[in-house]
Amino acid sequence: MALFDNLSHIASVGPGFPKYVVLRRGACLSNKAGGGKRRAGCRASALPQDPEESARVARAAFGFAWPWAALWLSNRQMPVGDVPGKRTKDEWRQQLSPLAAKVLVDRGTEMAFSSPYDKLFSSGTYSCAACEAPLFSSEAKFNSGTGWPSFYEEIPNQVDLTLQLMYCVGDFGARECRCHNCGGHLGHMFTDGPEPTGNRYCINGVALKFDDAK
Repeated sequence: MALFDNLSHIASVGPGFPKYVVLRRGACLSNKAGGGKRRAGCRASALPQDPEESARVARAAFGFAWPWAALWLSNRQMPVGDVPGKRTKDEWRQQLSPLAAKVLVDRGTEMAFSSPYDKLFSSGTYSCAACEAPLFSSEAKFNSGTGWPSFYEEIPNQVDLTLQLMYCVGDFGARECRCHNCGGHLGHMFTDGPEPTGNRYCINGVALKFDDAK
């Protein structure tokens, strides 16, 4: 029989798991031959020693971790490639407002119904708030009821579409929208829009700049 010194506590890790003895600094006494001699470094393991219990703990850890890993992977966005108007993130942040930088540079999303462009239906052109490249015509704008400016088509060759897996849940055709000239994040395109394209470009208002038709 072993007598443990400096015992901290005995804990049970739920039903079906063995109890583990936890020591502060790890010392124990033995009553074997020459009993009473102290053996340094005698510590109780914090991990189960039985292979079946080890496998059970590993499965539980995997079951907890994999959804978070999948969420992280699905929300990853492709890096900005070699675009004509490319700048560093710091250069864009010096030029843009904090909210615009959060959307265009950090690929965030503004609050729904926060943009005055959501209900604006004047004639004109919507350009990129970063590089001022033309992106959408007011003729393609419609009221989607989502709280973000929405268009059923872009100006040809001005908006790039990239894959972001999270947005494909429920809509396999969904894509991230980026300015073709500078690579700035604009919003997302979904396939539930009106005719004639059936697409809905859901765009952050802070990523746009409106120019009246003259």
